[in-house]
Amino acid sequence: MKGPIKFITLLLILVTYTAVQAQEARLFLDLPSIYLHSPNLEAISNNAGAGADLGFGIGNHHLMGRIQGGTTMTADFESDAIEESIDFQPFARLEAGAGLWRTNGKRCSVHNSNAFTAMAKGGLQYLFSADEDNVQYTLGIELSYFRIRDYKNNMEVFLDGGLNMTTENLYANFGFRHFLNLRAY
Repeated sequence: MKGPIKFITLLLILVTYTAVQAQEARLFLDLPSIYLHSPNLEAISNNAGAGADLGFGIGNHHLMGRIQGGTTMTADFESDAIEESIDFQPFARLEAGAGLWRTNGKRCSVHNSNAFTAMAKGGLQYLFSADEDNVQYTLGIELSYFRIRDYKNNMEVFLDGGLNMTTENLYANFGFRHFLNLRAY
């Protein structure tokens, strides 16, 4: 039980810090994120698929907190009966990250400029359909790139990966995320 308490405390500190820095607070609605998914890179041909989620993020240029909900679908592509190996995993996830979050070098939104994310993050996810280990802890990185078209909505390509500390597996997600800047509305 110590792990969840530490994570929730860290998330509360992050939200508090962001609230104090209100002039820089950024609110993003990620809808949707669609990606290729592998929960175990060592057995990628036996356990890979796709995922989709919706999320809400709050942060500034250097810290981020995000809550997400979605599902992944994996299959064993070496199986003779692939349809029987399909596994859906609906989840809810809390993440906190530090680094550069959806920013360009000037830390401001400028039309027709490039922006990126490069951050370390930790998370807690709850798997609704898992028989055991419903609560899982993750440590990883997120890298993304996008071109700022306007202040309200954009789409980024991202690579997200790391270590699932509960299952002790390396995971990776690669895909696209559409997001709305709620401060622009």
